Amino acid sequence: MKKIHLIYAACLLVGMGACAASVQKQVKDNSDVWKEYNTGAVLFEDKAPETLGSDIYHRIIPDAESYIKEQARTVLATLYNSPEDSIPAVHKIHYTLEDINGISAKGGGNGDVMIFYSTRHIEKSFAANDTAKLFFETRGVLLHELTHAYQLEPQGIGSYGTNRVFWAFIEGMADAVRVANGGFDGPNALNSCVSLTGVHWRLSLGRLMELSSMF
Repeated sequence: MKKIHLIYAACLLVGMGACAASVQKQVKDNSDVWKEYNTGAVLFEDKAPETLGSDIYHRIIPDAESYIKEQARTVLATLYNSPEDSIPAVHKIHYTLEDINGISAKGGGNGDVMIFYSTRHIEKSFAANDTAKLFFETRGVLLHELTHAYQLEPQGIGSYGTNRVFWAFIEGMADAVRVANGGFDGPNALNSCVSLTGVHWRLSLGRLMELSSMF
Protein backbone atom coordinates (compact mmCIF):
# COMPACT_ATOMS: atom_id res chain seq x y z
CA MET A 1 0.00 0.00 0.00
CA LYS A 2 2.83 2.42 0.82
CA LYS A 3 4.25 1.85 -2.65
CA ILE A 4 0.94 2.91 -4.18
CA HIS A 5 0.94 6.09 -2.08
CA LEU A 6 4.49 6.94 -3.17
CA ILE A 7 3.57 6.39 -6.82
CA TYR A 8 0.55 8.63 -6.31
CA ALA A 9 2.69 11.43 -4.87
CA ALA A 10 5.32 11.04 -7.59
CA CYS A 11 2.66 11.24 -10.28
CA LEU A 12 1.32 14.38 -8.67
CA LEU A 13 4.75 16.02 -8.80
CA VAL A 14 5.26 15.02 -12.43
CA GLY A 15 1.79 16.22 -13.28
CA MET A 16 2.43 19.59 -11.68
CA GLY A 17 5.58 20.04 -13.72
CA ALA A 18 3.90 18.97 -16.94
CA CYS A 19 0.90 21.23 -16.50
CA ALA A 20 2.92 24.33 -15.58
CA ALA A 21 3.58 25.26 -19.20
CA SER A 22 -0.09 24.74 -20.04
CA VAL A 23 -1.20 26.98 -17.19
CA GLN A 24 1.26 29.70 -18.18
CA LYS A 25 -0.23 29.66 -21.69
CA GLN A 26 -3.74 29.87 -20.23
CA VAL A 27 -2.75 32.85 -18.07
CA LYS A 28 -1.24 34.61 -21.07
CA ASP A 29 -4.28 33.89 -23.25
CA ASN A 30 -6.68 35.14 -20.56
CA SER A 31 -4.68 38.20 -19.49
CA ASP A 32 -6.95 40.62 -21.37
CA VAL A 33 -9.98 39.31 -19.47
CA TRP A 34 -8.50 40.48 -16.17
CA LYS A 35 -7.19 43.89 -17.23
CA GLU A 36 -10.21 45.75 -15.87
CA TYR A 37 -10.79 43.53 -12.84
CA ASN A 38 -10.69 45.38 -9.53
CA THR A 39 -7.90 43.66 -7.60
CA GLY A 40 -8.50 45.94 -4.62
CA ALA A 41 -6.64 49.08 -3.65
CA VAL A 42 -2.93 48.50 -3.06
CA LEU A 43 -1.21 50.41 -0.29
CA PHE A 44 2.56 49.98 -0.28
CA GLU A 45 4.37 51.01 2.91
CA ASP A 46 8.10 50.83 3.55
CA LYS A 47 8.55 50.39 7.30
CA ALA A 48 12.29 49.88 7.04
CA PRO A 49 13.59 52.62 4.71
CA GLU A 50 16.97 52.71 6.46
CA THR A 51 17.80 49.08 5.63
CA LEU A 52 19.86 47.77 2.74
CA GLY A 53 17.00 45.43 1.86
CA SER A 54 14.68 48.38 1.35
CA ASP A 55 17.16 50.09 -0.96
CA ILE A 56 17.60 46.91 -2.99
CA TYR A 57 13.84 46.34 -3.25
CA HIS A 58 13.18 49.84 -4.59
CA ARG A 59 15.88 49.34 -7.19
CA ILE A 60 14.31 46.18 -8.62
CA ILE A 61 10.66 47.22 -8.06
CA PRO A 62 10.46 50.98 -8.71
CA ASP A 63 6.62 51.01 -8.79
CA ALA A 64 5.53 48.51 -6.15
CA GLU A 65 1.81 49.20 -6.30
CA SER A 66 1.57 48.64 -10.06
CA TYR A 67 3.75 45.54 -9.80
CA ILE A 68 1.60 44.03 -7.04
CA LYS A 69 -1.56 44.62 -9.10
CA GLU A 70 0.07 42.98 -12.12
CA GLN A 71 0.96 39.88 -10.12
CA ALA A 72 -2.49 39.83 -8.54
CA ARG A 73 -4.03 39.55 -12.00
CA THR A 74 -1.62 36.70 -12.80
CA VAL A 75 -2.83 34.88 -9.69
CA LEU A 76 -6.48 35.48 -10.59
CA ALA A 77 -5.97 34.24 -14.14
CA THR A 78 -4.39 31.08 -12.72
CA LEU A 79 -7.06 30.35 -10.11
CA TYR A 80 -10.18 31.23 -12.09
CA ASN A 81 -11.62 30.90 -15.57
CA SER A 82 -13.16 34.36 -15.67
CA PRO A 83 -14.12 37.35 -13.48
CA GLU A 84 -17.63 35.89 -13.39
CA ASP A 85 -16.48 33.06 -11.12
CA SER A 86 -17.11 33.11 -7.37
CA ILE A 87 -14.05 35.07 -6.20
CA PRO A 88 -13.47 36.34 -2.65
CA ALA A 89 -13.71 40.13 -2.61
CA VAL A 90 -10.45 41.93 -1.85
CA HIS A 91 -10.95 45.60 -0.98
CA LYS A 92 -7.42 46.52 0.06
CA ILE A 93 -3.95 45.00 0.03
CA HIS A 94 -1.60 46.63 2.53
CA TYR A 95 1.87 45.50 1.51
CA THR A 96 4.79 46.36 3.79
CA LEU A 97 8.54 46.03 3.83
CA GLU A 98 9.68 45.23 7.37
CA ASP A 99 13.00 44.65 9.10
CA ILE A 100 12.02 41.38 10.78
CA ASN A 101 12.92 37.70 10.61
CA GLY A 102 11.07 35.39 8.28
CA ILE A 103 10.29 35.79 4.60
CA SER A 104 6.74 36.91 3.92
CA ALA A 105 3.24 36.25 5.23
CA LYS A 106 -0.36 37.20 4.59
CA GLY A 107 -2.73 38.34 7.31
CA GLY A 108 -6.01 40.16 7.67
CA GLY A 109 -9.45 39.12 6.52
CA ASN A 110 -12.87 40.20 5.29
CA GLY A 111 -11.36 41.77 2.19
CA ASP A 112 -8.62 43.70 4.01
CA VAL A 113 -5.36 41.90 3.28
CA MET A 114 -1.98 42.53 4.88
CA ILE A 115 1.26 41.12 3.46
CA PHE A 116 4.76 41.77 4.79
CA TYR A 117 8.06 41.09 3.02
CA SER A 118 11.23 40.88 5.09
CA THR A 119 14.08 43.22 4.15
CA ARG A 120 16.41 40.75 5.87
CA HIS A 121 15.33 38.06 3.43
CA ILE A 122 15.87 40.49 0.55
CA GLU A 123 19.43 41.13 1.72
CA LYS A 124 20.08 37.41 2.10
CA SER A 125 18.68 36.67 -1.37
CA PHE A 126 20.89 39.40 -2.85
CA ALA A 127 24.06 38.16 -1.16
CA ALA A 128 25.64 37.30 -4.51
CA ASN A 129 24.58 40.63 -6.03
CA ASP A 130 22.40 38.71 -8.48
CA THR A 131 19.58 41.07 -9.38
CA ALA A 132 17.82 38.55 -11.63
CA LYS A 133 17.81 35.93 -8.87
CA LEU A 134 16.35 38.37 -6.35
CA PHE A 135 13.67 39.56 -8.77
CA PHE A 136 12.75 35.91 -9.44
CA GLU A 137 12.53 35.20 -5.71
CA THR A 138 10.53 38.35 -4.99
CA ARG A 139 7.98 37.53 -7.69
CA GLY A 140 7.64 33.94 -6.48
CA VAL A 141 7.10 35.03 -2.88
CA LEU A 142 4.50 37.56 -3.98
CA LEU A 143 2.61 35.03 -6.13
CA HIS A 144 2.41 32.70 -3.14
CA GLU A 145 1.08 35.30 -0.72
CA LEU A 146 -1.36 36.84 -3.21
CA THR A 147 -2.83 33.40 -3.80
CA HIS A 148 -3.84 33.41 -0.14
CA ALA A 149 -5.70 36.67 -0.74
CA TYR A 150 -7.83 35.40 -3.63
CA GLN A 151 -8.17 31.65 -3.13
CA LEU A 152 -11.32 29.91 -1.96
CA GLU A 153 -11.12 28.02 1.33
CA PRO A 154 -12.38 24.58 2.35
CA GLN A 155 -15.71 24.67 4.18
CA GLY A 156 -16.93 22.71 7.17
CA ILE A 157 -13.57 21.22 8.23
CA GLY A 158 -12.28 23.72 10.75
CA SER A 159 -9.66 26.37 10.11
CA TYR A 160 -6.05 26.92 9.04
CA GLY A 161 -4.78 26.47 12.57
CA THR A 162 -7.00 23.57 13.61
CA ASN A 163 -7.19 21.21 10.63
CA ARG A 164 -4.29 19.78 8.64
CA VAL A 165 -6.39 19.17 5.54
CA PHE A 166 -7.40 22.85 5.52
CA TRP A 167 -3.76 23.89 6.00
CA ALA A 168 -2.49 21.56 3.27
CA PHE A 169 -5.07 22.86 0.80
CA ILE A 170 -4.24 26.51 1.48
CA GLU A 171 -0.45 26.18 1.35
CA GLY A 172 -0.41 23.57 -1.40
CA MET A 173 -2.55 25.77 -3.64
CA ALA A 174 -0.30 28.79 -3.09
CA ASP A 175 2.77 26.72 -3.99
CA ALA A 176 0.96 25.30 -7.02
CA VAL A 177 0.18 28.78 -8.35
CA ARG A 178 3.81 29.75 -7.90
CA VAL A 179 4.98 26.60 -9.71
CA ALA A 180 2.43 27.05 -12.51
CA ASN A 181 3.74 30.54 -13.23
CA GLY A 182 7.40 29.57 -13.35
CA GLY A 183 8.04 30.74 -9.81
CA PHE A 184 10.54 28.01 -9.00
CA ASP A 185 13.85 27.45 -10.77
CA GLY A 186 13.23 24.95 -13.59
CA PRO A 187 14.94 21.56 -13.00
CA ASN A 188 15.94 22.75 -9.53
CA ALA A 189 12.38 23.61 -8.56
CA LEU A 190 12.07 20.97 -5.85
CA ASN A 191 15.38 21.99 -4.26
CA SER A 192 14.42 25.65 -4.50
CA CYS A 193 11.22 24.90 -2.60
CA VAL A 194 13.26 24.27 0.53
CA SER A 195 14.31 27.93 0.65
CA LEU A 196 10.78 29.22 0.91
CA THR A 197 7.62 27.18 0.62
CA GLY A 198 8.85 23.69 -0.15
CA VAL A 199 8.13 22.69 3.43
CA HIS A 200 4.48 23.56 2.77
CA TRP A 201 4.54 21.68 -0.53
CA ARG A 202 6.22 18.55 0.79
CA LEU A 203 3.99 18.41 3.85
CA SER A 204 0.99 18.91 1.58
CA LEU A 205 2.11 15.93 -0.48
CA GLY A 206 2.55 13.94 2.69
CA ARG A 207 -0.96 14.83 3.71
CA LEU A 208 -2.29 13.82 0.30
CA MET A 209 -0.66 10.43 0.71
CA GLU A 210 -2.21 10.12 4.14
CA LEU A 211 -5.62 11.02 2.74
CA SER A 212 -5.23 8.51 -0.09
CA SER A 213 -4.79 5.74 2.48
CA MET A 214 -8.33 6.34 3.67
CA PHE A 215 -9.78 5.08 0.38
